Amino acid sequence: MNNVTVVRGDTWDFTVTLVDPNGDPYDLTDCELTFTVEGLVSKTLGAGITIDPDGDPAPDPETGIAGITLDAGDTSAAPDRRTAYPYDVQLTTSTGEVRTPIRGLFIVVPDVTI
Repeated sequence: MNNVTVVRGDTWDFTVTLVDPNGDPYDLTDCELTFTVEGLVSKTLGAGITIDPDGDPAPDPETGIAGITLDAGDTSAAPDRRTAYPYDVQLTTSTGEVRTPIRGLFIVVPDVTI
């Protein structure tokens, strides 16, 4: 389980490495990816998720690395108190296998400056 803490209303960029149960990276070639925070936000490949976001001109999908970007508005609806939401990153491989290699609690804490 991987817990993440963010400040409500902040823009947030992070990377995840998707690995199989043996610790080997998934090949993200021709895959589908979805990042979902239950009841708050969902991102998909090309709409908030990128493959191998290291800035190289050519992505390396076999590294299993994906970048996820949250905009300020994605967490602005969270209440004015620390709230934990279940989240996961789901992968559908090019062969149609569905895997959920990352899941945990997505914790949103209130911002002080508004």
